[in-house]
Amino acid sequence: LELALYDADGETILDSSEGFRDEESVTLLRAPAAGRYFLRVYLSAGDAVNASNDYTLDLVVADADDCQDDGFEPNGDRDAASLLPDGNHDLVLCAGDEDWFRFNIPVGNTVSFQVASGAAGVRIALFGPDGALIDEDGRRITHEAERNGFYLLRASVEAAEPVVYSLTVAGVSGIDLEVLDV
Repeated sequence: LELALYDADGETILDSSEGFRDEESVTLLRAPAAGRYFLRVYLSAGDAVNASNDYTLDLVVADADDCQDDGFEPNGDRDAASLLPDGNHDLVLCAGDEDWFRFNIPVGNTVSFQVASGAAGVRIALFGPDGALIDEDGRRITHEAERNGFYLLRASVEAAEPVVYSLTVAGVSGIDLEVLDV
């Protein structure tokens, strides 16, 4: 038997399991939206000899309130990336989720992103206006923009529990001000 988990449209596969074991498993750590999802149990194409099969299905659905979103959600993919200004931001990554942020950075600006040391396992990656990966680091990225445009930052973690992290952003405003005298 094979197993596939589909989104609410009934066509988009969220996870599938096609193996030679006696047990198949699919997981959706964080549903993109509340609603109906579809689970398909089927015979593999090479098993046309077996017209039917008996199986046991175990389904576990956890409470959606186990992880409270931060104020920038929904920003779980590139297309939903949230604008994030300069400053220090306290954020939350839920299991199976990513945080995406976008920044309109002028050419020549030096930007930096740093994850606070208390956020074990959080990794950040910076992508250029063309979508190509510029840098990926566990804690800190500094980059001088070579092109005008929207840059994307992805924060991700491999954890089964929610992770609270702090992200410091500098240089995305396009203006660096310094107080010299008061």
